Amino acid sequence: MTMSVKQGGAWNTVTGLYTKQSGVWQPVQTGYVKQGGVWNIFYSAGLYNGSMTAGYVSDGLTFAYIGYEPVYTIGSVSPSTLTDGKTLYSLYDYYDLSVGSSYGYFQVSGFASDPGSSYFTTLTINSTNYSSSSAFYSYFSGTASWVFPVVFSFSNGNTYTVVIT
Repeated sequence: MTMSVKQGGAWNTVTGLYTKQSGVWQPVQTGYVKQGGVWNIFYSAGLYNGSMTAGYVSDGLTFAYIGYEPVYTIGSVSPSTLTDGKTLYSLYDYYDLSVGSSYGYFQVSGFASDPGSSYFTTLTINSTNYSSSSAFYSYFSGTASWVFPVVFSFSNGNTYTVVIT
């Protein structure tokens, strides 16, 4: 976010917002600003700063999903739109019960062409960082997918902070 701030009688351009916490200036990740009489949310840095409430579905024999997954309509995210207008399509732990494997799954949709595996740098869930470079990447028909070799350790019904930079 870029804005003008009056300092010492002169208007200066600043990028982002900062708040002083325990004597140290820290960037504000999200907040609200009044524009045209309407309060709108802003994100000062990164692609996303929101939350996910985990849901759960399983057939009891072959698979289990925990997180946000729209095909099985489990969980929810808020907001669903990233700062660049793309959609956080899914974020979940997948367990293959038939062979005992598991992984973390993350998808973003709304692309006109392949954004590449480095579309984001870090996915942070409740202060735990996951690097895009450590995931298997694929792209198909407007949706980019990252499969992580670890689960995010979601629990049904819990809400998690999610930041994408």
